Amino acid sequence: MSRLRFHQAPSPKPGRTEVWAERDGELVCSLEVMAAPVRLAGATLRTAGIANVFTEEGHRRRGYASALMAHAHETLADVGYSTVALFGIPGFYGQFGYATIGCDFAMEVDIEVAAQEVGTHRLRPASAADLPAVAEIYNAVNAGLDGSVVRDPGDWIGLRHGSTILGTTCLWIAEDAAGASVGYLALREDVSRAEVIDGGFTESAVAPSLVAHAAVEAVKRRAPSIRFELHPKVGLGSYVRRMECKLESVRPRDSGYMLRILDLNAVLRAVLPTLRARAAECGEEAPSHLRIKTPLGTTAVDIGGPGPERSLTLPHERLTQLLFGYWSAGEIAEAENVSIAPEDLPWLAALFPRGDAYCYEPDRY
Repeated sequence: MSRLRFHQAPSPKPGRTEVWAERDGELVCSLEVMAAPVRLAGATLRTAGIANVFTEEGHRRRGYASALMAHAHETLADVGYSTVALFGIPGFYGQFGYATIGCDFAMEVDIEVAAQEVGTHRLRPASAADLPAVAEIYNAVNAGLDGSVVRDPGDWIGLRHGSTILGTTCLWIAEDAAGASVGYLALREDVSRAEVIDGGFTESAVAPSLVAHAAVEAVKRRAPSIRFELHPKVGLGSYVRRMECKLESVRPRDSGYMLRILDLNAVLRAVLPTLRARAAECGEEAPSHLRIKTPLGTTAVDIGGPGPERSLTLPHERLTQLLFGYWSAGEIAEAENVSIAPEDLPWLAALFPRGDAYCYEPDRY
């Protein structure tokens, strides 16, 4: 029986690599990978993104996608990636070790409410020359947001929706009186809806100008309301949340923004300074060392607490969700194949607080 042969080559899409499998010279399945560094606990994880996993018709249900995913994971680990992320469909990617880490948020504001905002900044359509400034503003606003993707000002390609590269379409720049870029607003390209998919500013005084411009664009699109798909506790989302709005929050169980750990040691080394800082605030309950056992292996970390060493045993999917705060320590303790002593829950909750990791639409793939 012939074996699968794996290949890779640069993709026509900027910043992506195509990976595919052939059998007897015939393409059977393919996917794309790209760099997508993710923030966690004050650190940046070297993360790869996987997109467009596809098995050719006539070759499905034969394990080819599983083999290709395993090959991609091994290759990415070999070149130093500690984690890999994707945006998955329900009930499929969990079998490959992925766990949901991110929420979906949307705030709906009536046009009449948004139109009351008084802006003092000029907004103009963005060009490719504005992308570095947008990336820098975004990075500053979201520096503490777990799950957010770090944008490289040197090569950020701009807005995208799914796998479609959009560049600067529907991206607006806010300028101050001196002509400096002090904010940005990104709307979904579909003109039948008024949806803000990203926005940021250098100071909160810019926020009314961004909301007022969103209202102008919504009127052009004949939309009765504006849907702000932003994190409600960060930047422009935090400003909108204080307005009269309807907040929608969805926490998928086995789909959406998902991540898999490739190198547990590298992940724990990256977040160790934050873990030690949190342990220092736990008092005598915090252990000196934490030994974590998963199917990926056993890792011990020195978190510097005054207490004795403690151990956790859990699937790496649940560890992923604990690290990103998607599930609380108490929720993790009740999951299948998890071993956490009840007396350990208080300091675990302090080390791994519940959170709302998030990835903005332009960074999804």
